[in-house]
Amino acid sequence: DLHSSPPRRSSDLNPHLAKYLIQNSIWWAEYSGHDGYRIDTYAYCDPAFMAEWNRRMLEEFPRIGIFGETWVHGPAVQAWFVGGNRIGQELDTHLPGVTDFQVYYGLTEALAQEPGWTSGVMRLYYTLAQDFLYPDASRNVLFLDNHDLARYYTAVGEDDNKYRSGLALLLTLRGIPMINYGTELLFTGAGGAFGEGGRVDFPGGWRKDPVNLFKADDRTVEQARAFEFVRRLARYRRDNPVLHEGALTQFLPRDGVYAYVRHTEDKRVLVVFNGSDTEQPVRFAEYAPFTLGVERAYDVLEGETRDLSDTTLGAKATLVLELR
Repeated sequence: DLHSSPPRRSSDLNPHLAKYLIQNSIWWAEYSGHDGYRIDTYAYCDPAFMAEWNRRMLEEFPRIGIFGETWVHGPAVQAWFVGGNRIGQELDTHLPGVTDFQVYYGLTEALAQEPGWTSGVMRLYYTLAQDFLYPDASRNVLFLDNHDLARYYTAVGEDDNKYRSGLALLLTLRGIPMINYGTELLFTGAGGAFGEGGRVDFPGGWRKDPVNLFKADDRTVEQARAFEFVRRLARYRRDNPVLHEGALTQFLPRDGVYAYVRHTEDKRVLVVFNGSDTEQPVRFAEYAPFTLGVERAYDVLEGETRDLSDTTLGAKATLVLELR
């Protein structure tokens, strides 16, 4: 039991099997040139062996991506698995990042519930406020759904406004965003190994497929609109290092309106999300000093420049503004 007894020493392991598994992983990374490992059900693995596996992989490939699936509850519990010794771990796991289920829970509540004292969008705020537990929270992998969960579009009740907001938050928050295949085309269904939506084939690519969603002509109007929305956001993130290297400063939500700024020395992107079920005012002066003296902003979601003047934001809607 990982939490009731001290981790075993690597000397307690079968040294021949451990060496074989480590060398095999190094061989595959060298042979195939792949750039990352996702370690499934990381919490079930032998902690001492995985610490050595992580250490050796990073020793050989310092830039390789490694993250563990840690389906646990609570930021501190999740942070225990990440490398370093910020919260008194008895073992340095050397694990760079994890699947950030805590942010997933926060995003899910923010989209589904009215804000409460610690619920709704407040849960997302308080989750990110505990990033100090990690050596580098930007190495965590963020997601809205996966092969074990209900499809994202189903989870938000096929609400287009919530669909857009969740993706806007996912692609502008700190961390490495993961988009499940088909999310960009409004795939629906229950999740899990036995759900009808979690692990379906992607239509297309085979001669007998009646629909080929790799082709724009085979997409519905709604799918085409969703695809273009995701592509615009993904390209903006790709082309703007502020979203994968910049710091994150968040503001305490007021009346359900939550805002954060991703910023470097030369760029600032302000994200405002209305976590309330009713329209709310947005007052940009509240986000000083980042907005101080700023008169114009590029609206990333709409692809146009606009005046930075106070406005209103619809229920569960989001603004992504590059401050200029």
